[in-house]
Amino acid sequence: MKKLILISALLFSFNGWAQVSDEIHQRCKDAADYVGCIQVFTGSIPTKKANDSEADLKKALKLLPRRLENTSLRDFSSAIQPFTDALALAETDDAIGDSQLVRDSRKIDYALSVARSAWDASIEASVEMSSSSPMFTTLARTNSCSVLNREVGAFNASLGGHAMNYPCSSEKGNLLTIKRNENAMISIIRQAALDTANGKALNYSQFISVEEHYEREKIRDDEWKKQNKERKQANKKKPKIKRRDATKKMKRLYEIGSSALIQQSKYRNEMKELCDELTNASIKFAFHALDLSSTSDKLSGHMEYLYKYNCSFYLIGVFMIEEDYEKAKEQIEILLLTDLDGKDAEYWNKLTLSNEMTFINTVNESKKQLEELLIEISINNEEAIQKRMATMFPQTL
Repeated sequence: MKKLILISALLFSFNGWAQVSDEIHQRCKDAADYVGCIQVFTGSIPTKKANDSEADLKKALKLLPRRLENTSLRDFSSAIQPFTDALALAETDDAIGDSQLVRDSRKIDYALSVARSAWDASIEASVEMSSSSPMFTTLARTNSCSVLNREVGAFNASLGGHAMNYPCSSEKGNLLTIKRNENAMISIIRQAALDTANGKALNYSQFISVEEHYEREKIRDDEWKKQNKERKQANKKKPKIKRRDATKKMKRLYEIGSSALIQQSKYRNEMKELCDELTNASIKFAFHALDLSSTSDKLSGHMEYLYKYNCSFYLIGVFMIEEDYEKAKEQIEILLLTDLDGKDAEYWNKLTLSNEMTFINTVNESKKQLEELLIEISINNEEAIQKRMATMFPQTL
């Protein structure tokens, strides 16, 4: 009875099978899968939907970040296997083989290969460093600045842009300090996978080769030396502040600025006074008396930049609360124009904040938000201003 129902369904529901020949019927009547048998002999096997491979690839991309989250180098291949399989199938699908989805997925696939190679090299360097007598030839092959920068160069090239900052500002570096590129690489890949799955094209800033990076860093370093010379002249006229005291003042600024205390006028006035002291003084280090002037000057420059950036950021919140938009705009413009100048990229790339973002990335993200806030203030869009404040300064509400 069940087979008769299936035959009836075939005869009356599918135009292509309305004329099933007696010969085919006789061949299939005793088959366990009568419908499948008819499909085979009539050449009417339904093909996989054109968008199945697309859906499978998107699903694999969405799962990739989680699969990479807690994997090890040993399990790396199995962790990414569902993605590589889905990509291989999608590449053979004429409907999407040359789509943005597949092109960006290929970039991610290449980037995964580079990250795996970098991971392997950093483990080898770590093992070598743990030995009683590490071989410098091995460390030079796995942990030198030249090698580390080339890894990042290959990673950026695979993604078609400047997705990751170079870890070293020159080929010179300390072989005994293990630097690991794979963690940042995997973090970038995880975000790229989600963006690609959600239809967002991978669009990084223009690719910078290792050679171009070295040239830029030399220009930045020369500019830093020039600015440092000018700063030293200016600092002679500035009051001195010990680093220890400056750190205490900055800690106090953070305590007020990141809490509800900023809502009270007396604490906002205290913040203004702290910033006035910090941005109008030169930092004095304890080892100035030693012959470490160049190192001391560089550290002093780093600290002065950090204080200048943090003060401008917190003062924006202060003036926004007080609805003194003109002063807020002044601080926004100061922060937007305050760049890392010629200071070495290696220092800022290594400076990681509590949210695991590098200081450079945090500055760049803040600047994007502040550019939008500046526009909103200029056109007096109060609703947009309040939303922006809720995002950037939730403690002020």
